[in-house]
Amino acid sequence: MVRQSNSYFNSDKLESRPTTQFKALFDTNFTPQQYEKAKEIRDTYNQLIDRARALDKILEKNPEPVLVAFHPETGNRFEIKGALHSQHPQALSPNPKALYFVNSSNPKHPAGTLVAMSRVPGQFHPNGKPVNKLIGSISPEDAQANNIQPKTGLDNVSFSVEPPPTKSQAEALYKEANDYLRQVNQQTEATEKSAMAAALWHVCHTKAEKDNEQGT
Repeated sequence: MVRQSNSYFNSDKLESRPTTQFKALFDTNFTPQQYEKAKEIRDTYNQLIDRARALDKILEKNPEPVLVAFHPETGNRFEIKGALHSQHPQALSPNPKALYFVNSSNPKHPAGTLVAMSRVPGQFHPNGKPVNKLIGSISPEDAQANNIQPKTGLDNVSFSVEPPPTKSQAEALYKEANDYLRQVNQQTEATEKSAMAAALWHVCHTKAEKDNEQGT
């Protein structure tokens, strides 16, 4: 954020060096109110940047389309992972299905992961029992949030296939963060900009120093 705040609040640039080296260059010529405002700006900007970076990490994994299921009673959504590779002929169909959940036997899955099974219409075993095939897996978090237990089922579950996130969406999030700083700059009186720049510097680097001391 130092680079961005320099860009919008001061013509002089800061370099990324140990924070204590430059502390004396920034007077504490700001009010407590300006300091609190600087903390608000920092936190809002960091939230926006964190969203963009989180999406960047998802994009690094070459994400696939996502099968989203909707709980028939609550309407809550939960993701079924791996459905694109399912052997079930209707895995990606939006038509409602009955699902049956069991614990995953995949050693790569986190503990508590469930898998969703569904009948294959028109297919039966030699003993006359219907054929069930795996649709995909459900994370422990989604299972807990939707109170889905092993060896239970849900009827009339509806689905939606959502496209994966794109690079342009990540770029839009970064733009939103930069636009936020531009807006802050435009709304800051010229007489306050020097004090706000100093407050932002102290707010950002005080936090960075504490994080370094704590090893975070």
